[in-house]
Amino acid sequence: MQGDSAILDHVVVNVQTGLDAGAAAYGNLGFSLTERGHHTLGTSNHLALFQQDYLELLGVEAGRPNPGWDIVANAVGIQGLAFKTGDADALYQRLTEDRLPALPPEEFSRPVTLREGTFDARFKVVGVNPSPLQGVRFFFCQHLTPHLVWRREWQSHANGALGIAHLLVAVSDPVRASEAFGRLLGIAALRPIAGGLEIE
Repeated sequence: MQGDSAILDHVVVNVQTGLDAGAAAYGNLGFSLTERGHHTLGTSNHLALFQQDYLELLGVEAGRPNPGWDIVANAVGIQGLAFKTGDADALYQRLTEDRLPALPPEEFSRPVTLREGTFDARFKVVGVNPSPLQGVRFFFCQHLTPHLVWRREWQSHANGALGIAHLLVAVSDPVRASEAFGRLLGIAALRPIAGGLEIE
């Protein structure tokens, strides 16, 4: 099955309790970031939104109710790769039928303040455990309210960034990792490149 599950949605950068420092660092790199959001899962974030994907700075604020410490327990840096899905429930069914390690769909939200008022941006995700990449969460994200995320006023960056063109992943066994990625994303074609394999 090839389709929207083969398209990158966003890359999660874990900043733990350093949301202020992370936002300042990415601002200095020329990224425009959204206002801080607060998930019902207990995490907080800033986004650098592009044309069809984005970077998410994810952390916790210690003073907020029920902070999601377990979600940011890994080391600071890239901690998650999210791929698009238009139907999390159908995707979960496909993965489980293929005996792939999918977790049941989970829904959560965060408030978004616009000029017209405050609304809940809602998401449904399907996680994969174990991940094909040790220490990096791999999951699929369905945007239930995409109009509250993909907004033009948040997609212009001083550094000219338009999207994430490539991901380079260093692993001890590229063949095994690539095959696992291919099965999860529904892609059979893997191209040899210098020192590893490439998935489009």
